[in-house]
Amino acid sequence: MALPIKAMVGIGGKPVQVSFHEGGHTYETETGVIIPSVTQLMKVLTDKAYAMINRDTLRAAAEFGTAVHACTEYYDLDDLDEDSVLDEWKPCMDAYKSFVADHQPKYIAIEQRLACEQWAGTIDRIGTIGDDLWIIDLKTTSAIHEFAGVQLAGYTLLWLINHPEENRPIRRAVLQLRKDGSYRFKEFTDPMDFSCFSALLTLHKWEINHG
Repeated sequence: MALPIKAMVGIGGKPVQVSFHEGGHTYETETGVIIPSVTQLMKVLTDKAYAMINRDTLRAAAEFGTAVHACTEYYDLDDLDEDSVLDEWKPCMDAYKSFVADHQPKYIAIEQRLACEQWAGTIDRIGTIGDDLWIIDLKTTSAIHEFAGVQLAGYTLLWLINHPEENRPIRRAVLQLRKDGSYRFKEFTDPMDFSCFSALLTLHKWEINHG
């Protein structure tokens, strides 16, 4: 049985301040401690999903996703130079603009880096759609994997640890930006996602302690 979300917040410990190192994609505390990221904790799931894909293909896909993410961020900050958007990125940007027009999100945070004593991560978007609070992860992948729900669970717990005053229900979704200019907005509701994330954290600790 899955534990209530609030009961799981304690597994993260206290909020901490971290610096993000882009090159190694690592989060480091002021005392030099490296905090594992949600992405790192997820590797046991993601490596299995991507094992058969050529490494160069994965690298190109990651670079494409990073570029589109940057464009959406500048767009939301009303600082996007449309002339800087390459033709290959435009369909995904069109998809994002359609999502914004359709759902009218009101963002509380954009590309929000947060950390606790046990893990860290960068949440793409946190905001309201209508009366509901959403944590949204943007993806440019060709498929939405079910383990995205686990990733979003890790982000949700991070948000609650860093915002203990938060008492609203939090909904979780992936916004998939497709290369044909369309989008898919998929909500994840399985409470077991949180138990799975906790298990990944436990596995990471075991590996650290036992080499």
